[in-house]
Amino acid sequence: MVCWAIAIVLAVLPFAVSAASAKAGGAFQGSWRVQWCPAGRSDGDCGGLSVVLFQSGDTLCGTYSGASPGLDQVDDGEPDAIVGQAVGRVAVLAVRGGRSGEVRLVRAQLKGAKLHWRVLHSVSPPIDDSRHDDTIIIGSNDLLAKAPQRPDSPNAQCLRRFGIKD
Repeated sequence: MVCWAIAIVLAVLPFAVSAASAKAGGAFQGSWRVQWCPAGRSDGDCGGLSVVLFQSGDTLCGTYSGASPGLDQVDDGEPDAIVGQAVGRVAVLAVRGGRSGEVRLVRAQLKGAKLHWRVLHSVSPPIDDSRHDDTIIIGSNDLLAKAPQRPDSPNAQCLRRFGIKD
């Protein structure tokens, strides 16, 4: 079911292969972060979202790591937890929760040096089994800043999903 949901997302943008998206190159590629702190605090109890995206043409893949404010819950995505397509400065992404198995549809838009990350809706509910026992932590409507370090080379599993040789 998860693969089916991801296939639907990738089919949503049949016009994605265009001159505009080709020129965008690796605009989305890199590490992106936002920090969430409990109300009135900015100390070590802050959570947040860290997203690592790899881009080949208009195709995106990557992973994420999220932690709730106060660090009560942590959620790490698999190496290919994020897949999607970019058109210019906008991307549609399917994000699969590492602890829940839920897949959410995200609209990511480059706004200057920031990435506006907005969860649109869930395209598949959480998996109900002993391995998937939590909720997905990917925020809902956030501005992520590009992290200064460059991400490692793309995970082979991430790239193979799109037939890209590593």
